[in-house]
Amino acid sequence: MLALVVSGSLGWSAPYHGAVFPGPGGGTPAGGSAPTPPSPAGPSAPGPSAPGPAVPAPPSTTPPGGSVPTGAGRGLPGIGTGGELGLEPTSWQLWWRYNRDAYLDLKSRVEATHPKTGGDGRSTAEDRLQYGIGAARTALASAKQRDLVSGLLVAIARSCDDEARAAGPAIAAEIAPFVGDPDQEIGETAAAALGILRHPSGIPALVALLHDDDTGRKLANGRVSSRTRAFAAYGLGIAAARSEREDLQAFVAHHLQRELDVPRKNASADLPSACVIALGLVPMPRSDAEASIHPRTRRASDAIPPRSRVAQAAALVRYLHDDDRPELARAHVPDALARLADGAGAELRDQIARELTGVLDRHAREPDGVVRGAVLAIGRIADCDADD
Repeated sequence: MLALVVSGSLGWSAPYHGAVFPGPGGGTPAGGSAPTPPSPAGPSAPGPSAPGPAVPAPPSTTPPGGSVPTGAGRGLPGIGTGGELGLEPTSWQLWWRYNRDAYLDLKSRVEATHPKTGGDGRSTAEDRLQYGIGAARTALASAKQRDLVSGLLVAIARSCDDEARAAGPAIAAEIAPFVGDPDQEIGETAAAALGILRHPSGIPALVALLHDDDTGRKLANGRVSSRTRAFAAYGLGIAAARSEREDLQAFVAHHLQRELDVPRKNASADLPSACVIALGLVPMPRSDAEASIHPRTRRASDAIPPRSRVAQAAALVRYLHDDDRPELARAHVPDALARLADGAGAELRDQIARELTGVLDRHAREPDGVVRGAVLAIGRIADCDADD
């Protein structure tokens, strides 16, 4: 019986748990004080027949510290006193509903954590960016949980752009040691983050990881795993894809192609697949002298301009026709060729289109993955010249 009485006396407060929001209330200006409102009257005495526990007196309307924010004693236009909603006009819940904004004051508390400029006192976008990067770098220094570390690595790398570009070398130096983390996910995420950073200072580390050379093994605290090398290839592709420096693009394309040309038997397809995909992200400039991507003779091969888009396409076509290469890696070649066709000259674009349709013509002799890749790639280049 007592449980029923208690639940009945508390039932009126349920509709207001996150369901009703007041209009804009008054707030206390910074450094100012607010007038003290009149204290609400106490509750009326219950009748002699009222059963149940005694109604507690409302708490004091004066918050700790003695000051009360503006608006504590006034109502808001268009809002009732609360009686029609089941609230006593003198209850502290009703008072808090209309006056809590000045106590919580979340917006000013958040703004107070941002750095301020010396001018109008407001934080600029650059200030907030630097503050956010600094906070993330501080958190990264002590974070241990896998998902948190991985998220911070990517977030810091993505934030290092425009105004924060000058911090690139320092951030690259902070990200690089995580490549050697015993956790494979953290190590490969760090490799990808060096590419997402898109700063030239991170490129040498990615190349070293890609080739698993002495410098790469020093970064990885041992032999570089195939997955980490694959993420290094992805990172190189991402870094060069949006770069405006042709020398950096040529450097990245050279190392990706060099790694792709290494013969591998019974090896994982992760690394060659990553190299193929990354090559498609880094199209070299168009060449004035178009050459065949199917050189039949040594002389025809020598006619291909080095560091050109034709040379990239020719290397990918050779890989596509090499039956000793992993099927999964070969299946990514058609899409990479289609990406190189975007923006290429008419002759190269036609050669790539004929190469892809040729895969369909001999579909009975090609692996299913390669055929499906060719179908998707033909759809990509169908309007890659952006004609209406």
